[in-house]
Amino acid sequence: MHLERQLRRITSCKIIQDSRHLERQLWRIRSIL
Repeated sequence: MHLERQLRRITSCKIIQDSRHLERQLWRIRSIL
């Protein structure tokens, strides 16, 4: 139970980081265009 909660937190953090990375790439593409 507890382990599952930790896993969920880790995955959510990873998802947030990935989304931020995607945003950064989008901004770079927009600036190029």
